Amino acid sequence: MATKFKIGDRVRVINNTYYRWELRKGATGVIKACCSDGSFAVQFDAYLEGHNCGGKTAHFSGLFVEPQHLELIPAPKKVVVRVIKDGDTTTSVEYERR
Repeated sequence: MATKFKIGDRVRVINNTYYRWELRKGATGVIKACCSDGSFAVQFDAYLEGHNCGGKTAHFSGLFVEPQHLELIPAPKKVVVRVIKDGDTTTSVEYERR
């Protein structure tokens, strides 16, 4: 089954969801595992009295979340600046690296 998320992706909760723990819109975390039922083990950045998703996340910061409650946070673009000095002239060139 294809999925729009993979392990290591940063994600954000896009709606308030009510599991045993209240998970608020805007909470951010990292996908730590893809589960056979289609949900994801997410380790959230903030303490939320969750669990450790069977050892896949840190204690009290993990929850299993279905994909419809998540959105991908795009990775920041990496910019490389190259400075070129030629006599009295200095030029800087920016490159975008993905």
